Amino acid sequence: MYGPLSGFGTYPFERNNGALANINHNGQERDVPSTCLRGWLLESGIARIVNTPAPDATEAEKEALRALMADKSAVQGTLMLDEARGNAANKKIRLPTPFENGHVVDLSRYLAYQPLLRYVQEHHPEYRLVDAAYMLGEDPCLPARSTSYRVYTHAIYTGFKFCSLLYTRTRRDQFALVSPAVGNPDGPRELCRLRLFLSVKLRVPHLDRPLQLTLGLVEFLEPAGGQYPWQYRSIDLGLRIYRKRYQAPVFIPLENMKASTIVTEIETRSDGICLVSTSCEKDGEEPEYWLNSDELPGQNQDDGDEDEGF
Repeated sequence: MYGPLSGFGTYPFERNNGALANINHNGQERDVPSTCLRGWLLESGIARIVNTPAPDATEAEKEALRALMADKSAVQGTLMLDEARGNAANKKIRLPTPFENGHVVDLSRYLAYQPLLRYVQEHHPEYRLVDAAYMLGEDPCLPARSTSYRVYTHAIYTGFKFCSLLYTRTRRDQFALVSPAVGNPDGPRELCRLRLFLSVKLRVPHLDRPLQLTLGLVEFLEPAGGQYPWQYRSIDLGLRIYRKRYQAPVFIPLENMKASTIVTEIETRSDGICLVSTSCEKDGEEPEYWLNSDELPGQNQDDGDEDEGF
């Protein structure tokens, strides 16, 4: 109805609206627009000066700017300023109050026990944790119910708020672009649905250090097999399409989560019901600017090829 998603997607504008909402103002309707504009221009101007010194800047001035950039506390600012600088947003993981705080967490209730067992056995074999069903052996068992677990509905990381299926305030923000490769958080990322977030702190008799993890339980989707010319990374947005088929849930480190995303359900001839992901992703090669921005680089509009339809 509205044409390509890039024509009406408002994801970056909504993020900037959130940044503008954090600017302090006096609450007077007549003053808010000008106050937000001054705050935006001030932060953008600071970012421009710090990152691109004037051509006639002296070596002492450049050295002062380099020293300023090296001082993390001095350059720490809002997410808007981080974006203007081109820096990564805050890398600290922020978790809310645990879900059903004070209760013993039963992983079987969330279908999370077997995924956690597989994750620990594969990536932390030194703890020698085994299934609780094999309690007669000498190796320690991974408990299914424990107060050492904490379940969370959402998490904030790198400037994004990642919401799981347990987060009841919204149903539209339960998807994210995540790197599936544990140990390679900057690897290629795929679309997934977030089931829950879990923190773990367990001790075993044969090791002094506890097992401490902060993980997300996710379900990856199958990439679509059809040819969709509009599925590419533009300068501002990344568009991807996946079949609406969820794979078995797996745990991944929270550091592997790269961007929350907006999904739109569509029906295609080649892949049936699919989900289209629209996000401000930075995965893949960034395209060059070209004059015909609605045309893919290297694609001739008059080549006669037919696009994949819905």
